[in-house]
Amino acid sequence: MPGVLWGEMTAWEVEKQREVSGRVIVPCGSTEQHGKHLPTATDTFCVLEVAKLVAEHCDAVVAPPLFFGLSYPHRGFPGTIELSLETYLRVIQDIALSLARGGWKKIVFLNGHYDNLYAIAYALAEVAPSFPPGTIAYTLSYWEGLSGEASSVFTEGGRGLHAGLGETALCLAIRGELVRRDGMEEEFLARSPLPSPVHVAYFLTHPGSLFKVTVSGVWGDPLPATEEIGKNLLKELVESCTRLIIEIEEVFAALPKRH
Repeated sequence: MPGVLWGEMTAWEVEKQREVSGRVIVPCGSTEQHGKHLPTATDTFCVLEVAKLVAEHCDAVVAPPLFFGLSYPHRGFPGTIELSLETYLRVIQDIALSLARGGWKKIVFLNGHYDNLYAIAYALAEVAPSFPPGTIAYTLSYWEGLSGEASSVFTEGGRGLHAGLGETALCLAIRGELVRRDGMEEEFLARSPLPSPVHVAYFLTHPGSLFKVTVSGVWGDPLPATEEIGKNLLKELVESCTRLIIEIEEVFAALPKRH
């Protein structure tokens, strides 16, 4: 029996699964530095695992993940591979169009790397008029549905946003054999937490921004991370992400349609 991963299915198995719900999840990650303790594909590993577990709850198929994204804020560090904005927009659009033409009606670009989000939304907005009738494509980041204590743990109260407690704990739970504990080190920005407008205004508009303001490439404290914390976070992430996808699509369905 096929699971949920598109790449492990035959073409006919993919087609059969499409007929169940018409929903496909495209995990969008990155390949970039995550300090000296986490693998460069951390974002991709995390979003792929969340996507796989979410798919089991909402009858979705998980497309092969995008291992490359908009990693220009990390320019200057080793281990980082980035796509240009123009290339990334076209890749997202081509994938969306291909899926839409293939009969998928609910196309979810599940983001696992913050800097990708706005570009994915803009790419989908540009290509949406070319979709067949009844097709929707949208994006959200896998952590957006978190609230309360889980959100605070994942972001260290808004103070840790890269290779800190949240991502390290998740990686310990998902690919623990790839975490180098002897490479863990804590580093926070001089002013932390940063208001969201500052994050967007500076980091998303300045290539190499994280390289310029950190030494280690870490933005947070990975030292307290454990596999147990990661497993608890993963459970919360899957539940909140599944709920958010269903709610988004229910709202889409309830909105009036103009012809």
